[in-house]
Amino acid sequence: MYEGSATSIKIPEKIKGVVVREIGKYAFYNCKGLTIITIPNSVSKIGFESFGFCSNLTSITIPDSVTSIGNGAFRSCARLKSIIIPNSITEIGKETFAWCSGLTSITIPDSVKKIGTGAFINCSGLTSITIPNSVTEIGEEAFCQCDGLTSITIPDSVTEIEKCAFRSCYGLTSITIPDSVTEIGEEAFYFCEKLKSITIPDSVTYIGEQAFYGCIAEITFKGKTYSPENYDELYKAING
Repeated sequence: MYEGSATSIKIPEKIKGVVVREIGKYAFYNCKGLTIITIPNSVSKIGFESFGFCSNLTSITIPDSVTSIGNGAFRSCARLKSIIIPNSITEIGKETFAWCSGLTSITIPDSVKKIGTGAFINCSGLTSITIPNSVTEIGEEAFCQCDGLTSITIPDSVTEIEKCAFRSCYGLTSITIPDSVTEIGEEAFYFCEKLKSITIPDSVTYIGEQAFYGCIAEITFKGKTYSPENYDELYKAING
């Protein structure tokens, strides 16, 4: 673990003649003075919570050589404003960017197939995000408490919206659910209180408990519209 006090670090491609292939587990964990870091093209893996709790980190460039980003790698980097994920990445792991409250922009490439559990939980600065058609899985709590998020389109490559995926996204006013979705998990849109209307496609055969609890939206399913006081009827119509 790095124990220095530098504010800007450029990781070399070689240390004592050995090529740097990986940034290890907890490598820069809780380095509160660190604001900028440069990762060399020799690195293919960023380990578990490598930059976790680097609360003043504002800038980082992930090179195309990186194929794996560990769980919680940038967790609680509260001042990180934007990040570009290279198209060498296929999965955004558990809590990778959780509690990055200053994050306003993120680019997810077409190579990503899975957005893991809590990947962007409490990224309250995010106002919009584009999920590419390559994504087949949006994990539990993936965007939970992203209360700056105003709209989101779920691609037709996704078949299930998992538990609490968009829970407490208080600013969300628009959501598009594609015909590919068959299941909406428990509390998926819990207290998304600014949603005005939602259309659930005929393809949905299961909806979890309290999926729309706290919402005021009019929800349309198979041509019938349900108001909040009739959500129980909606659940029965879908679940049987």
